[in-house]
Amino acid sequence: AGWKTVVHNDCMNSFCNHLQSHSKVPVVLGDIGKLETVAKIHEAAPYAASIAFGFSCQPFSRAGDRKEGQDDRAKSLPFGLYAAYLLQLDLVVTECVPEASTSPYVLKCLQQYMQMTNSDRSETLMELAHVWPSRRRRWWSILLKSYMGKVSIPPFPRLKIVPRSEEH
Repeated sequence: AGWKTVVHNDCMNSFCNHLQSHSKVPVVLGDIGKLETVAKIHEAAPYAASIAFGFSCQPFSRAGDRKEGQDDRAKSLPFGLYAAYLLQLDLVVTECVPEASTSPYVLKCLQQYMQMTNSDRSETLMELAHVWPSRRRRWWSILLKSYMGKVSIPPFPRLKIVPRSEEH
């Protein structure tokens, strides 16, 4: 999308180490649900205007437990949205499994954020099989301040040769 990443965040030390060894972008190790982590993100990128994050899919996916808000991992969505609110960001991009797009828990979280920030939402389902050897689909949601207008999210371009994994 042409974005410039100005800070990474993850709560897994091994992934943060991987990011640090492959990028010059600052990395903040910590739980996005903790104010201390959000403060470190702000310190590393005080002029950031957007945040993009995938939230835990297990509470919503067919292969997961489908406990929605009863699963502690589901907190990654409201924590990410709260971080965006505290950081006063204009643009929030989220990604998850398609089942999250109809989850009452997810929709309530998004609606509350949109009301608090006067934001609108655009969304789409992306077929990863168009660009990657996978049968996965992902739901993307973009929350943008209302005065900026809604955005159109085009589908992945279809490659002339369909990506597929080698069969053994």
